[in-house]
Amino acid sequence: PSELMAEIGKAPNAQRHYAEKFVSFAANRSPNQNDTCIVDTLSTNMAAPTYSVASMMADYTQADSFRLRTLGN
Repeated sequence: PSELMAEIGKAPNAQRHYAEKFVSFAANRSPNQNDTCIVDTLSTNMAAPTYSVASMMADYTQADSFRLRTLGN
């Protein structure tokens, strides 16, 4: 399993897909155009070897799409 995870992590869009899935889970909806900036930011930050899941969660809470969301958005 650890070798499989390492190989999946090497895929060109793996970090972006992970960020999209995280945003989808955290927002309880499919990502939309309002989430593009935070998905880009999270996927870029994940390239750093010391970036943790806790950091990703904290960064997500600072996104406009999280802070300024409305019912149904």
